Amino acid sequence: MNIALPNLYKQNTQQFIQSMKSLPFPFPGKKWDDMCWVKRWVNFSRKEHRYNDRMQEAKLLPQPYRDLVGASLVFLKSQWGLSYSSLNEWSDGFKLLYAALEAEGLQAVWQFDQRTYDAALNILEVSNESHTTKASRNTALNFVVRFLSKSRLRTLNNGEHRYGPVLALNQSIQIETRFDKDYSYLQVTPEGDQSRRDKMPDNYSLYAAADIYNKVMPGFDADIDPFENVRDRFVSAYLSLTLCAPQRVAETVLLDRWSLTKKTVSENRGGVRYQVDTSTIIWRGSKNYPDHEKVVLDKMMPIADRSFYYLEKSCEPGRILVRFYEHPETPLQDLLKDTQFSNTSAIKHHKLKLKKPPTLWQLGGILGVYDDLPKDHRLHNIPGFPYRCKLDHPLNKQDIYALFGIKTNLGAPEIVMKAQPTLQGVQAAWIAYIKSSVENFPYRIHNNGKKVHLADALMVFTGKQLAINQSGFNWGKSPLAIESIGLQMTFYSALSGKSKTDSIFKKHGYPNASLVTHGPRHYLNTKALQGGMQETTLEKWSGRASHRHTRAYDHRTMEEKHMELLAFCESEVKDIQVRIVDEKTFEEATGVAAHRMLTGYCVQPLYLEPCERANQCIGCKQICHVKGDKQDLSILRADEAIQSKRLEIATREDSPRSKRWRKIHGEKLTKLKALITVFTDDSIERGAIIRFKGEDETLLITNAANTLTEEYLPRLEDRRAGEPETSRSLPAPVDAEQDDLAEMNALFADLENACMPDDAPLENLYDSED
Repeated sequence: MNIALPNLYKQNTQQFIQSMKSLPFPFPGKKWDDMCWVKRWVNFSRKEHRYNDRMQEAKLLPQPYRDLVGASLVFLKSQWGLSYSSLNEWSDGFKLLYAALEAEGLQAVWQFDQRTYDAALNILEVSNESHTTKASRNTALNFVVRFLSKSRLRTLNNGEHRYGPVLALNQSIQIETRFDKDYSYLQVTPEGDQSRRDKMPDNYSLYAAADIYNKVMPGFDADIDPFENVRDRFVSAYLSLTLCAPQRVAETVLLDRWSLTKKTVSENRGGVRYQVDTSTIIWRGSKNYPDHEKVVLDKMMPIADRSFYYLEKSCEPGRILVRFYEHPETPLQDLLKDTQFSNTSAIKHHKLKLKKPPTLWQLGGILGVYDDLPKDHRLHNIPGFPYRCKLDHPLNKQDIYALFGIKTNLGAPEIVMKAQPTLQGVQAAWIAYIKSSVENFPYRIHNNGKKVHLADALMVFTGKQLAINQSGFNWGKSPLAIESIGLQMTFYSALSGKSKTDSIFKKHGYPNASLVTHGPRHYLNTKALQGGMQETTLEKWSGRASHRHTRAYDHRTMEEKHMELLAFCESEVKDIQVRIVDEKTFEEATGVAAHRMLTGYCVQPLYLEPCERANQCIGCKQICHVKGDKQDLSILRADEAIQSKRLEIATREDSPRSKRWRKIHGEKLTKLKALITVFTDDSIERGAIIRFKGEDETLLITNAANTLTEEYLPRLEDRRAGEPETSRSLPAPVDAEQDDLAEMNALFADLENACMPDDAPLENLYDSED
């Protein structure tokens, strides 16, 4: 008799789905059964959607997979408070997992195993997507597998643990990162190279941004109209803050009103202490970096003051509404405290009581929402509106639209339209609607758990100010709505022009200018390195927990990097002291990563750009030799003897293989002779930097004293090394082969002796001062 054992994974999954279905659906105006795929993401509308200027078909999720995805999104939203954009990112992992299940002929997610997981990665492997997209989807897939397999998923910067549902599905699955997120961005590939170049702003675009800023931004202490030209001013202010210090764009929206501070610091200049006034901004760290205070660039200090002043004043309506929506019982004087609205004529004229809480309509009147209404406007039919009206005054649908500045009934919030049709009932319903529509109200929360209270945020706008063409929720364009559009997306769209409106550059007469939101961070990092800032200092200024990504922001030319190596080799005394050090000492002294090779220093960031020469350093443009390096000269001479012997052996044969060997060893021998010629040329000063210019034997010599660089073409006895004088060679006898082997062994022994052990005293490694 066969007894079917219950599937524990299936039971856990079904219980999880039922428990999530018992919770209120945390997406206002959306329905569980409407979840569908649009491209790779979850959406709640079955209509076609525009993506990259193409209409994408919405495909309904099949059951029971639809219920699992829905339950997971409800969990992540209600338990973790993730934003809709983050949920979309993780939902891509569900999509990939579903594709793998389908490919394996499985019907339910509780059937997935290691084979299914590997199939999902194989789907990515053969897809024609970019490596960056594959890396993002690989990350999303791994998150979903951990989400369905383990209870604790991550630990936030503040030490708080985030737990997933206890499904315990197939915990034996071994996940892998087959597509590294940093690969395409950091490695030497056409995609990675182009990605770095695209992020570095050009001077034309920066000049355009500065000109636009001066045109649109009010002066410091000027009267600010919170509703005038808000989009352009917001974008200009946001961009200026990203140029004050190299922070991440996402950190800017977490700034509060008090982030900018003034202080006086003491600096040592040539042995004299000076008191210097400076400005700092306290940034909320991200990517495992703590909150930190960054010094504002001197030339950007007036700009920072001007931008903070504008954002402080223009966002007062939004902050006032946040306070009211959070605590409607707050007295009017506390809502308006320290704002330009605290002494408006409306308060005095209508004799509003400052110690009592206002109505939403009174607050709207104070904020100018109902200014300049036409004489025949229907709100004039409400006696005493907006300051002295009775809250039990009945309303019809058209009155409700008018209260919120809405001209159409499309997308009317159900909770508002079904409320008691009075001023009091609609006010209560609107407050509830705002609290449910604004994610994480009354906070703005980053995915790492860091947050800012909206009432204290530097940037918080109303719908009338910023949500011009679209909003994140129904009636989000209302002047009484807040947080109705993503600030980062608005900033990105305005810089790139990838939206329904032109970019801010095209709008102001600069059609060829463009910036990416991360561009200022690349620009400031590069300028800091060009100015001599050490990489260790730059890491702290940039808020970077690991130095690994510093090189990704370095857009200096190879010539500039070579000059840094030269600067390290310079001495404070007149005579050049050649000092050979290891790579750790070099990096600690200069802040620049370099690698001590068998001969010379390699200035290529090998942890970002793998060497393609397989350590065949002779002739490489990335290798810098130092004139006077005694160990280098010994190794070069020993290597020259080996290459000469190899070439001699290769010339005894006449075969395609021997021809290739003659060419390879001949070219290397030529370059070895070129280096040795420079090392032994008394006319070249000790301490000079020596490197190859290109593929031939031409060298670049940089004078260590005056930093001038000149070309140097060595006078070699045989420029055609490696090409035999006769077209046919005689094979070597057996005894000669044995002699060759013995000689080669002796030559390799000489090379080994030339490579001194690491613990050899440094004074043996450089020339004496005779």
